[in-house]
Amino acid sequence: MEAFESDTVLRIDDINGFLNALNYCLRKKGNIRPGHRAAKCIYIEQSSHHSKPNNHHPALMKDPSYEYQQEVRVIWEPRKTPIEPIILNCKAASRFCSLLSGEELNKHLK
Repeated sequence: MEAFESDTVLRIDDINGFLNALNYCLRKKGNIRPGHRAAKCIYIEQSSHHSKPNNHHPALMKDPSYEYQQEVRVIWEPRKTPIEPIILNCKAASRFCSLLSGEELNKHLK
């Protein structure tokens, strides 16, 4: 918790339900193609240009200094480019999550 400078955590209790809800909300907005890819981030030095070929999706690459985060990212393919930021109000996804205080998280980690 201290590493993230936060006093609460959003825990995803049901990853499949959560992603299905997000997929539904994103498709409803018409922004994405069907399907998604979820994967752990790859912590590597990014000394080469993003357009040079490698075996990693650029959205999954992260500097090694962030490895403590153990991040998982989900990638959706847009229907059109250029892409623009969106604010997604997806109340259905909240059914699959819990807010934990730092104290509650510490209990779960013991």
